[in-house]
Amino acid sequence: TFRIPSVSELGANGVHHGTFRHEVGNANLNPERAHQFDAGFNITLPKLTINGNAFFNYFNAVIYLAASGQFSPLPDAGQVYIYTQDQAIHTGFELYTAYTPFAQIVLESTTEYVYTQTIANQSALPFMPPFMQQLKATCKGPKKYQWHVGITAVLAAAQNLTDRNEPATPGYAIWHFNAGYTFNLAKTQLVLNLI
Repeated sequence: TFRIPSVSELGANGVHHGTFRHEVGNANLNPERAHQFDAGFNITLPKLTINGNAFFNYFNAVIYLAASGQFSPLPDAGQVYIYTQDQAIHTGFELYTAYTPFAQIVLESTTEYVYTQTIANQSALPFMPPFMQQLKATCKGPKKYQWHVGITAVLAAAQNLTDRNEPATPGYAIWHFNAGYTFNLAKTQLVLNLI
């Protein structure tokens, strides 16, 4: 792969108002180059589906924001992050499983993991997501009634593989509940969802 530096990566110097951090560009950045390998598989059985994908990227010169360890003189800007470049590896996998034990019940699992490391500093690239697991269960009524209920759990492990001067992120769990009902009113189909 090949990517030239963006304008902000080359010339930024101020607060990024979407992230509220002080970003400093680097006019000496070279184009980003990488060699990548992807492999995937798909298994489909009557009640079970499994999809998997693994990837490995070797960057000759990845562009990223490095935490400087210095605080910005600008108000509410926090730490200064400087666009820099390094050789790095970026690898991981994704795994999706769906199981339907009965026609009305679907159980799903999605797993994601990313690992990065710079070659020179032997540290992780910043802002990498932690190990993530999403579990979802959905129950649907018969076609005659057209209702559904579901629950989803998003589980994230603590992210301790961080760049220098980047704080670790504690693990967390998020729970979602949803329900819905589809019905006809005159000649119009209405869908009522609770999310």
